Amino acid sequence: MKAFRLDREDIMGEITPMPPLKHDYRVDKSEPFDYRKSDVANWIASLPSVKRQLFEFANQNKLIRFDKDLKTWVGHDWNPEPAQS
Repeated sequence: MKAFRLDREDIMGEITPMPPLKHDYRVDKSEPFDYRKSDVANWIASLPSVKRQLFEFANQNKLIRFDKDLKTWVGHDWNPEPAQS
């Protein structure tokens, strides 16, 4: 699998004007850190260039595929539930 690397030049103009954001809300630092709660990580993940590069990585590495019948993208291992009669 090809390694995922963000193109620094591609995201530079989007990431450098980031406003002040919190990264770690833990009161007790012995608790595990959760990136899902990071305002910084969520803001970066929302950038169009990051979304585009992540999509290209997933597509090129066949982690996702286009389902022609559904006309949507699905995970590589996704299988619909068998029809129940």
